[in-house]
Amino acid sequence: MINLYLSHSQIRRELLLITGILLHGIGNWKKIAEHVGTRTKEEVELHYRHVYIASEDWPMPVSTFNVFIHSLRFILAYGYDFQR
Repeated sequence: MINLYLSHSQIRRELLLITGILLHGIGNWKKIAEHVGTRTKEEVELHYRHVYIASEDWPMPVSTFNVFIHSLRFILAYGYDFQR
């Protein structure tokens, strides 16, 4: 289940993880970790496996997944000020 009560820094890291996966490909943990900037390759892989793969909600319900994808597309299209 996606936690809707994340801090700004947690949201930022999660978005960096997802965009890193989109840019560098799943499994390229070293590049993804460099993209995130604050975690090691082991930490980003473990986080991805724990939150997305080992989740009791895996695979995410289609409606939740669609909302997530539309949100991500909006952020990528219009940008997001991570410095706030």
